[in-house]
Amino acid sequence: MKAIWNDQIIAESNKTIRIENNHYFPADSIKTEYFVDSDTHTFCPWKGEASYKSIAVNGETNIDASWYYPDPKNAAREIAGYFAFWRGVKIEDLGIYSCTGKCAAWICNFPLRSINRIFVHEIVFNTISYDSYCWKYEVFFA
Repeated sequence: MKAIWNDQIIAESNKTIRIENNHYFPADSIKTEYFVDSDTHTFCPWKGEASYKSIAVNGETNIDASWYYPDPKNAAREIAGYFAFWRGVKIEDLGIYSCTGKCAAWICNFPLRSINRIFVHEIVFNTISYDSYCWKYEVFFA
């Protein structure tokens, strides 16, 4: 997946985690030169306290356009330190996915006739929680 704002790629990864229709990007996939600290915080009942960053590209700033959970509740520990986006940040598909237990079913949302084939690259057991696994796969559309 790619996160793009103001015609600039600000994050890129094939290891995003999809929760509640948001792609969370690993911290090492964001281009930190475009991220500016913010004092904004919000609270989610099951994920915990979110912190925000603004995005500055080509002289323009998108205030609080990214959020992350530095210390999430146990139910969301898999996205600790991962970044999600909104406020006009465009998310584009690279065609390679990484998905853990909570979001593995999202692929079922595609109309079956639009999927040509699915190629599984690897299946990895989650060594953090020991209760789920990770699929890395590509979806080829008809």
